[in-house]
Amino acid sequence: MELKDWRAWLKQQSDVDNEGDWHLFFNYQRLMTALLVDKDLPPKVMAEIIEQEI
Repeated sequence: MELKDWRAWLKQQSDVDNEGDWHLFFNYQRLMTALLVDKDLPPKVMAEIIEQEI
């Protein structure tokens, strides 16, 4: 649920205007990538991440 909320918030941002926004965007992308390479990630979570990113 938290990941969905974070992604929704990022989509509402029209532009990365400052360093803080850039860090939020970068950290989100890095976390999603790290989760996808985790072999123990539940398939439901993996599907959710992939669906949101497409």
